[in-house]
Amino acid sequence: MIHHCLKSKTVWMPLVFLFAFSLLMLYVFAPVLPLHTVTLSPDYAKFFKPSWFVTWSENLLSGTDPWCPSMLLNFCGHPLWRHTFFFVITSLFAALGVRYYLKTQHLSPLAAWSAGLCFAFIGYSFTLFNAGHAGYFDFICCGLFAFGLMARCFQTGRFPYFLALGAVLIWAEIHQPDIWMLFTILLGAYAIWCSVKCRKADGDCRFFKTVWPRFLLTAAVIALAGTVPIRNAFTQSLAGRKEQMEAFSQAGAAKAQPSPEAKKQQDESNWIFATNWSMPPEDIAEFFVPGIWGDASFQPPTPYWGRLGQPFPFQAGRMMPNYRQHTLYLGVILLLMAFAGIAGWIGVRANRETPAAEEGEAAPDFSDVPFWTGAALLCILLAMGRYTPFYRMAYALPFMNYLRAPVKFHHLTECAVTMLAGFGFEALFRQRWVRIRKQTLIAGVAGIALLAIGWILSLSLAPMTVAHIKSIGLPQYAEPLARYTQANLGRTIVLSLLALAILFAAGKVKAPRIPLLGAILALLCAIDLAVVARRYVAPINVAPHYARNAVVQTLLQKTGGQPAQIANYVSQGMQEQDWFGTSLFLHGFNNALPTADTPILQELHQALKNDPITYWRLNGVRFVMLPYKALSAFLQNRSVQPLVNFEFTGNGALRTVQQPGEKTLTCCEVTAFPPLPTLHTAWQGAVSVTNQLAALTGTERPGQPVTDAPVSATPSPDAPRAVRFDASRGQAGVWKTRGEIENPASSPALLIFAEKNVPELTARIDGKAVPIYTADAQWAVVLIHPGKHTVTLGKTLHPFLPILNAIAGILAAATLCVKRWRTPEERVEG
Repeated sequence: MIHHCLKSKTVWMPLVFLFAFSLLMLYVFAPVLPLHTVTLSPDYAKFFKPSWFVTWSENLLSGTDPWCPSMLLNFCGHPLWRHTFFFVITSLFAALGVRYYLKTQHLSPLAAWSAGLCFAFIGYSFTLFNAGHAGYFDFICCGLFAFGLMARCFQTGRFPYFLALGAVLIWAEIHQPDIWMLFTILLGAYAIWCSVKCRKADGDCRFFKTVWPRFLLTAAVIALAGTVPIRNAFTQSLAGRKEQMEAFSQAGAAKAQPSPEAKKQQDESNWIFATNWSMPPEDIAEFFVPGIWGDASFQPPTPYWGRLGQPFPFQAGRMMPNYRQHTLYLGVILLLMAFAGIAGWIGVRANRETPAAEEGEAAPDFSDVPFWTGAALLCILLAMGRYTPFYRMAYALPFMNYLRAPVKFHHLTECAVTMLAGFGFEALFRQRWVRIRKQTLIAGVAGIALLAIGWILSLSLAPMTVAHIKSIGLPQYAEPLARYTQANLGRTIVLSLLALAILFAAGKVKAPRIPLLGAILALLCAIDLAVVARRYVAPINVAPHYARNAVVQTLLQKTGGQPAQIANYVSQGMQEQDWFGTSLFLHGFNNALPTADTPILQELHQALKNDPITYWRLNGVRFVMLPYKALSAFLQNRSVQPLVNFEFTGNGALRTVQQPGEKTLTCCEVTAFPPLPTLHTAWQGAVSVTNQLAALTGTERPGQPVTDAPVSATPSPDAPRAVRFDASRGQAGVWKTRGEIENPASSPALLIFAEKNVPELTARIDGKAVPIYTADAQWAVVLIHPGKHTVTLGKTLHPFLPILNAIAGILAAATLCVKRWRTPEERVEG
C-alpha cells in the first residue's frame, strides 16, 4: 500500500513541491535565519517589547484589530521568528491558491504545482518583503483562493464554495484594502467571464437562478466575518489616505481661499499624489531582465536608477532619484510558458490541438486563457499610471483616486501571467503538442535575438548610460551599474538558451520522460526567481537592540523589572540606527523626549527648554541619560543621582567606565520628585483637557498636576509619593495594571498612572468602575478615597464581535473539508 501511495501523482508531486519550496526559501532567507538577524523591511515591525503578545491580544479582543488566519503565527514563539517565517508561510499559501485554481481547470498536477511554485517567488509580489509590506502577504495568504472558489461556484453550484469564498474574501481585505479592491474588481470580472461561459455551454441563462442567488451566502459570510475589517477600512484606511492627500496637497490652504484656480491646483496635486510610483514604460524590460535598471533604491552596490518611485517633477541634484524596494521581474521562463499557454488556447480554438484527458481525469479546460491574457495586458497598461493618458479614465472611477501607486496593478499582472504559464506547462509537457512546442521555440529564439541586440546596445551606449546615472545623483555607482546591466542581459540570454534546450529535448524523448523535463524547467524557473529575490535580502543585526547591556541591567535592578519613563539625551535616532535607545525601549523604558508624532511633548519641550526638571516632572521621568560634562548643574541642586558611567565602543556595544572622560555618558536617577505612577493630595483641578497644555506652558506654571478632575474641598498638604503596582499593563501574562493603593489623607487623592489616557481605557476601584480623568494633557488619572483600595487599569474588551468574526470565517472555510459535500472527482482534484 505504501508503494502504491508513493507511485501516485497525488502524493509525490506535493512532496516534490514542498521539498523544492523549502530549499529555495532556505536559500533566499539564509542570511536572516539567525534569531537576531532580520530583513530590512522598514514597513514591518522588527522590534517587540515583552508586552507585544498581550497588546496584540487586547487589540484583537477589543475589536480594534480584525482576525485572519495568518495571525496564528503569533503563537510561534519569539516574534522575531515570525518576522521571516511570515513571508515564507504566506508565500506558500499563495502558491497553493494558484495550484487550487489551476486544478479547477482540470490541469495536471505537474502544471498546477509548477505554476504555484513559480508564483511563490515571483518578482514584485515576493520581493516586497524588502519593503516590509506585510499587508500584501496577508492578502495573498487567502485572496488567491478566491479565483478557484469562484470557478467551483459556477462549475458545481455547491453551497460550501460560496461560503468559503466569503471567508477568503474578507480575510484578504484586512490589512491591504487598496490591493484587495483591485483583486476584487478582477474577481468580479472573472465572475462575469464565468457567466458568459455558462451561457455558451448551457445555451440558456439558468445559472442566473442556480448560481447568482447563492452569492447571497457569500455576502452573509462577509457581513458576519468582516464587521471589524469593513469598519476599519472606512474609519481608518480611508480616513488615513484622506489625511495623506490633504497633507500632500495642502488642502487647508486651498479651502481658506476657495477659487477655481485653487480647486484645479488641488485636483492636480491629488493626481500627482495618487500616481506616484507609476511604472515607466521602459521598466517593462525588467519583466525579462532582472536588475536591468539596478535593484532596490539606496542599497549598494547596485541601487535602482530607473524612474519608478521618482519624485514629480524630478530635479536632478535636488532630490532623491527614486524610491523602490522591489523588482518587476516576471521571469523569462515564466513568460515563455505564458506564451505557450496562449498558443495552446489558439490551437484548441482552431481545432488544431485537442486537449486529451488521462484515464480517470477530465480534459484540461483552456477556456480561461483569453481572460487572463486580457487581464495581463490591461493591468500592464494601468500600472503605467501617469505615463499613459488611459489611466485618467481609471482614476475617475469611485475610490480610485485613493489608490496610491498604480504599479500595484502589477500584482494582477503577475497573477495573470502565472495562470497563463500554468496552461503553458500543461500544453507543452502533458499534451506534447508539436505545433505549440515549435511556436514556443520560435518565440524563444526571437526573444534571444532581441536580448542579444539589447546586450550589444548596452555595450555601445555604456558611456551615455554612465553619464545619465551620474546626472541623477548616483556618480559613485555609475560605472558598476552600467556593467550590471550588461551582466543581467547576458544572464537572461544564457537562461533562455537553457530553457529552449529543455523544450527542444522534450520533442526528442519518449513520452513518459516529458513530465520530468517539465518539472526540470519549472524548477529552473523557480530557481531563477529565487536567485533574483535573494538580491533583496538586506540583513540587519538587531542583537544590540535586544541585548541587556550594562545600562539596561542597572535600570531593571532599580525598578525590579517594571517599566519606567526616561529622558534619553545621548541617542535619539531612528530605531534601526539607534540601538541604545531601542534597547531601552524594548526593556520597558519609554523615552519622554519629543518626536515628530508627539505634538504635545514638542510644545512642552519647547516651552520648558530652559527648565528640564519641570519637563521631566510633567512626564514622570525616573531616569535620565546625559553627557557626563552636563551633569554638574544637576548635581548642585541634588535633582539627580548618578547610577553608572558608560561610553559607546562601536558595533552596538558599550562599556562602563570608572574615570570619566570627554566621551563619557551618565545614567542618573531623578530624585527631585517621585516618578509615575504617583499619588497626589493637591492639584489644580477642573481644567479642561483642551486648556491643560496652555496652563502647563504659560508664564505662571503650576507646581502641581493640572487635571480635569474636581478639586477636593479640604486638600491635604501631604507631599506626592510614588506608588507601586503588581505589574504594568501589557507585561507578559498580565492584562491590567493592578495595585494595592493606600490613601492616608482624609480627602480624596489623585492617582496619576504611567499610561496615556485613551478612550479604550477602563478603571476600577475595588471592582467598581470609576471615571478616568486626564492630567498634564496626557496621563490617565483616577480619584482615590481615603483608606486602602485595589485599583486596576486596563483596556475595554468587547470580545463578542471579534470572536463572532473569527468563528464565522473559520466555519465558512471549514465547509470545504466536509467530504459529504464533495463529489468523488472533487476529492481527487483537491
